[in-house]
Order: sequence, then C-alpha cells, then structure tokens
Amino acid sequence: MFKKCALLLTAFTLIPAQLPAKGSASSADLAVLKRPAVVRVVTGCEAKFVSKLDKNSKNYPINTAFTGTGFFISPDGYIATNAHLVSRQSCESGLWARLADSIIQDLRTSSGLVPDTLKTKISLIAVNADNNNEARVEIAKELKNYFTSESYKQRGKVWLAGDEFKTETNNELYGMMDIGKDYEIKKEAPAASSASDPDYGGKDVAIIKVDGINAAPTLKLADSSAVREADVVKVIGYPGIADTSFKSLPRASIMDGKISALKTWKNDVQLFQIDVLVAGGSSGSPVLNSQGEVIGMIVGYNRDLSSNDKIPFAVPVNIIKEFVGQSGTTANQESETDRLFQAGLDSLQSGSYSEAQEKFEQVKRSFPQHSEVDDLLSQTQQQRNVSTQQQRELMIPIVGIGGVSSLALLGLTWFLLRNRSQQRLQTAAASISTEPLQTRMASPKVSNFFRPSTVVKQPFLELKSSQGKDHR
Repeated sequence: MFKKCALLLTAFTLIPAQLPAKGSASSADLAVLKRPAVVRVVTGCEAKFVSKLDKNSKNYPINTAFTGTGFFISPDGYIATNAHLVSRQSCESGLWARLADSIIQDLRTSSGLVPDTLKTKISLIAVNADNNNEARVEIAKELKNYFTSESYKQRGKVWLAGDEFKTETNNELYGMMDIGKDYEIKKEAPAASSASDPDYGGKDVAIIKVDGINAAPTLKLADSSAVREADVVKVIGYPGIADTSFKSLPRASIMDGKISALKTWKNDVQLFQIDVLVAGGSSGSPVLNSQGEVIGMIVGYNRDLSSNDKIPFAVPVNIIKEFVGQSGTTANQESETDRLFQAGLDSLQSGSYSEAQEKFEQVKRSFPQHSEVDDLLSQTQQQRNVSTQQQRELMIPIVGIGGVSSLALLGLTWFLLRNRSQQRLQTAAASISTEPLQTRMASPKVSNFFRPSTVVKQPFLELKSSQGKDHR
C-alpha cells in the first residue's frame, strides 16, 4: 500500500519536470515552443524553350522547383525569408540549369537537334570546368545564345509545420505545388540569382504573406547589435538532406551552433558567420539566441570545391526589421495561439490536465496546422488516464483501511457498551445483597435487562397457632 502511494507521488513529481519550462531555451523546449512558427517556402516555375537558330528543332518544356525556409513574424500571416527563394530571376536561372541538363542528356543519347556550334561549346565547357556543377552553370549561360523562353509561369507555396501530406502523388517537387498555401511577395531585396550576388549581398531578405491566417504562432525579433562572437545559437530549418521520407517534409530540424565571427559583405553589410550544419533548403532559417529570439536568418554559404566544406552566413535581424517596416506589418505582435499554447504547457507542467487539455484544444481551433499540439493533446490525455488509474489504485487500500476502521469502531463500541452493561448489573447485584431489608423491599423493581442472575430469598413472618404450630 505504501509502495503504491510512493509511486503515485513520484509520478506527479517527475512527469511535469520533463515538459518545457517557461523561459527555458533548451533544444527540447525550442522544438516544442518555436518550431510551429517555422515554415517551408516552395517556389516553382515552368517555361518552353525554343531554338533561336532553327524554329523546327526540338522544343524543351522545362519546369523546376526548390525549397527553403521562412518563419512567421506576425499572427496575420507575414513571413520572413530569403529574396533568392522567391524572386523570378532565381527561378528562371533554375530553368536554364534544367535546360542544360536536358541538352547534355540529348548529346549523350544523340537525340534531339543540337547545333554543332553548341556541341563544341558544351564540350569545351565540360573539359575546362573544375566540377560538373560549374560546367552546368556555364552551359546554362551559353544556352541563352541559342534558345529563348516562352510561356513563363511561376508559383509559390508555403508549407506549414503541421501540414499533412496524405499521399505521395508525385516524387517531383514541382508536381507537389498544389500542396500548401499561396503566398504574395510584400517586400523583397533587389532581384538576384544567388545569395552571394554583390549587388545586394547580405540583404537577401523578402517578406511574403499568406492570406486567410489570423492567429499564426510567431517568433520574436531581437536586437542583433547585442550579438557577440562565440554566442550560442540554434537554427531551425528544412535542410533537404534531412528529408528522409515523404512524411518528414513538414518537420523542421533544430541544430545547435555558435557565432564564429562577425563579418562584413562587399557592400559593408554586416553578416554573421555561423558554425552550424546547413544544406540546400536551409536558406531562410531563423537563427535564435538562448532566449529563443531571432537574431538573424541564414542567407547562404560559401563552399570549398575541393573539400565540399560549407561556411554558412546569416543576415542580422536588424536588417530584416528594415524590410518588415516596409511590408505593411509590425513585428513582435502577441500571438493568441502562442499565449494559449504556453498556458497549456504551464497547466500540463503543474498537473492540471483538464485545464491543459482545454487550452490545447483552443490552440487546435485557433491554428489547426500547429506542429506540436496534437502530440501534447495525446500526452495530456495519457497523463489524465494515468492519474485517474493511480487515484483508483490508491483508493483501494484507502477503502480497505476505512472498512477495517469502521468494523473496529463498531467492535469497540459494542465492547464498551457490553462492559458498561455488565458493570451496571454487578453494581445492582451488589446493592441488593447489601441494602437493609426495608430498603430492598421498598426498592423499585429491577427491569429484566438489568435483573441479577443470583437468587434472592424473599422475607417472611413466623406465627404460632393456639395449638403451638408454626405458620409462615
């Protein structure tokens, strides 16, 4: 019995301690508190490429798509991300690169009509390039002398953290452009095809908006002027190499790192060099300080071609604020979803499971795509069930103790009453045997309940008759 009581007390003490504590910023806490505000940004485009030299030659219908990261900065759907993720110039560059792949494939299979002059150019580029990717870029540039694009179309989507991908209808990213919500570009840096473009360098920022959202979870923008080298940071994003399955697409990764150096770009724009693992798809990822506030955003990386080592850089959040002010919104607005979610976590931590479940259900209604609320609703229900079962188990010995106590009390009461009755009987008997005759004869009758069990002789008178006989 005491062992069960001890287990119950231990459960109530340890289970809440495993939950995120308010104000804490461990990796586990950030996964629950900050990941819901981080989204995947997807941009796709298509065009038809026609030869300038021969109108009767093969046309190439090409499409491409790429993904990056963004994060909500206001409850009404404003998102901060990279300009190179949403600009037309970036998407068109991707189309030309895909055209280069198609041309190279045709050369290998001897299919299609490729001008001899282009074949020669492509061969020279392939021989002189340091690596295949560099050759691909150079070939794409050369193709612009031989082809023109027609019927260009571009689409942009935001995949929310809690979006559900039920069926894998198309392995090609462009074939998945029907998933998610459309976005509108509200403010972006000057168009460029690369995050390292010298024309805008570190100001690779865009603010986009998703309509139909009014209670999004948000990230708070801090003051990047307080950032120092060696500061510990966390990066939340969607690196493509972490997409292990179709269902993992809406699940953001959280990585630990630090500020390696405070750098400046060619145009004297400040950048943060970050010691953290990044890959394609990490662009636009928020960089968080130890309080979980945004101090920067990943804009790209420099890569060593020989070792393939990558050095990522982040634009300071104070530059992002410049774009926020020009986009028509205000940063650091209170999110009702975040308020309800924190209240639910506080209730869950304190063991108020019914109240926690109510708050999490409100979060679900407020922002159905919240990435963490379903798991916490399930956890809360499990804790309620465990608590109820443990209380029932605890009540069994309590009821047993109560039953035994009641029987003992009844037995004690009967025993005391019985002793009291016997004492009264003995007292009555003693008084009958010791009182004078006159007193005993004058005493009132004793009730049957208290009548003593001893035989008492009745008093009598002796008389003599005239013949001398005794009469009683």
